[in-house]
Amino acid sequence: DLTVTRVEGAEPVARRVPNTLTFAVTDADGDPVDGLEPYLGSYAHISAFNALSLSVTHLHPTQRTDPGAVAPDELTFRARFAERGEHRVFLEFQVDGEMHMAPFTLFVD
Repeated sequence: DLTVTRVEGAEPVARRVPNTLTFAVTDADGDPVDGLEPYLGSYAHISAFNALSLSVTHLHPTQRTDPGAVAPDELTFRARFAERGEHRVFLEFQVDGEMHMAPFTLFVD
């Protein structure tokens, strides 16, 4: 019942420079999900694999998980990719005690 959308759309990102990747997690009604929880010390994790070299980039969102922090409506990551090409991106996050994984394909120019 959850939908994950890359806010920037399918636009390629540049290699060797900082890029912002933003993801929205919404419920069946299209509203921001309630119950987003820290998972392994962060609101989410990204593992991105280059399709040819299989090099991996691991990312955490910019939002902090300090005690008393309010869960974000969107997950924002700063990413710098070293290699051009197609990257398979796996976004992991937890809602109400259940871990979810959302796969994406990202093109790096």
